Amino acid sequence: MKLLSDRISSSPCSINLDATKKSNLPFLVALCCVATTLITACASATKEQQETAMGAGVGALAGVLLKDSRQSAAMGVALGALGGYAGSKNMEVKKQASRKATA
Repeated sequence: MKLLSDRISSSPCSINLDATKKSNLPFLVALCCVATTLITACASATKEQQETAMGAGVGALAGVLLKDSRQSAAMGVALGALGGYAGSKNMEVKKQASRKATA
């Protein structure tokens, strides 16, 4: 019977911080730095660009946490950016429809 601590440590979402094993900490720190840069750069971007970048950042983080690989992070970026863009466009269409209805 597995102990709860064994199950947690073998989880695909666990991050290995043991110095004797290969660590993804440098990759996660770099990912956070890139995300922070994107968020800061979004101050002068349009709402659509901001939501696309936020989707990409969230997707990258989700990809790394779910499968702990660069390929899953890249897929998360692509899917997150697509989702952010689609959500932004959908909200814009709804806002325009609302403006037309009230005019």
